[in-house]
Amino acid sequence: MDQTTTSAPEMERNTSASDWSLEVGVTPKFFYRLNDGPGAAESAEIEAFAEVAYGPAYFHALVLSLDDPRDDAQFELTLGHRGDLTEKLAYDAYYTRFLRDETGDVRGELHGKFDYSVSEEWRATVDLGVEPERGDWVYKLEGGYTFNDRVDAYAFVERDDILDYTGYEVGVNYDLDEGNAPLDASLLSYVNHTEGGDTVFAVQITLSRFLLGD
Repeated sequence: MDQTTTSAPEMERNTSASDWSLEVGVTPKFFYRLNDGPGAAESAEIEAFAEVAYGPAYFHALVLSLDDPRDDAQFELTLGHRGDLTEKLAYDAYYTRFLRDETGDVRGELHGKFDYSVSEEWRATVDLGVEPERGDWVYKLEGGYTFNDRVDAYAFVERDDILDYTGYEVGVNYDLDEGNAPLDASLLSYVNHTEGGDTVFAVQITLSRFLLGD
């Protein structure tokens, strides 16, 4: 799986135009592969984050566990600015620095992300990033459809010239507790060309819990 992106719906954030806000949360994820192939048949990881925002400007810190013999954790430090361009079009301009607990500073990426609400059900996202130090690019295109308050489907394709990675993913998220935690179950299929291009079918359980904030 891609170590820097997730396809589950993002947790809502308070971006009041005049007030400071602080949010802290934790997200355990449990992954079980349904078909045979290279890589772990099952795994568990945990993400923890903290974000402070003033209006559209924010600083976001994330740490996630890694299944990597060289590193146990990755840290992502993001400084950004987000808002609405129209009623249907939102933007997020941000810079993220990636660091590992053992191998150290990995890279930095400058991104421009646009979310477009085609309708109440359909949505589309374009995320373009560049590593300023080398000029390598990152591209991601995603589409989604919301069936109801509990069921959501998505598909995305991404290319990362920095990591020489190409991937595709299609999935369906099901909200197990109607947004109270939220606790989500996802049935997904993905192809990661850095792992030989094998198609993976898997189930993922995600628990997103705010410790502070909304």
